[in-house]
Amino acid sequence: MKNKWFIVIPSIIAIFIIVGVSSFYLGRFYRDTRPVMKVGEHDIASAEYDFFYYSYRMYYLSAYSSFFEYMGVDVNLPIDDQIYEDGKTFRQKFTEETVNQIKETYALYDEGIKNGFEFDTGKALDSYMSDVNATCDAANMTVDEYFKQAYGEKARPSLIKKYLKMGFYKAAYYDSLCEGSDVYEVNVRVNELKKSYQVTYY
Repeated sequence: MKNKWFIVIPSIIAIFIIVGVSSFYLGRFYRDTRPVMKVGEHDIASAEYDFFYYSYRMYYLSAYSSFFEYMGVDVNLPIDDQIYEDGKTFRQKFTEETVNQIKETYALYDEGIKNGFEFDTGKALDSYMSDVNATCDAANMTVDEYFKQAYGEKARPSLIKKYLKMGFYKAAYYDSLCEGSDVYEVNVRVNELKKSYQVTYY
């Protein structure tokens, strides 16, 4: 009987560990994929929102960081809760642009699909991932680490690649609209499309 307990107890402990680890990953999966808002007919997952938020944040920092000294931004502190203008924080600015980018992406993606526009998103993703792998090799970091730095703590390749492919498709469709057309008129049309995408927060 004593020997049996030496076998049973470790087995029970192993089961608890497995259940605990499974619960952790299931909890994280729910946290990352639970919808936080609805844009048109599309539920936007928490990780997807973060993808757009950090994408715009990265773009903004890259485009405007050279002006921070004149804008009164303290580069030694996180930017998000510093003042952007008129009492509005950068976080509020980024949030507004995040919602705008989500609406624009889905508006163009949906219309492109509806109109039968074809674009090889797999090829575009392969090219992007080739650049990411080269960057990771040079920086001695993993792809997971890169994605978390670029797109937030909830970023996982399985999710991020899906959002990237949608972004590539949207950009390609937008470029196709601009070919031989007045860009201003195209942007007016895009803005009209976005207006039909109502936003609801959960």
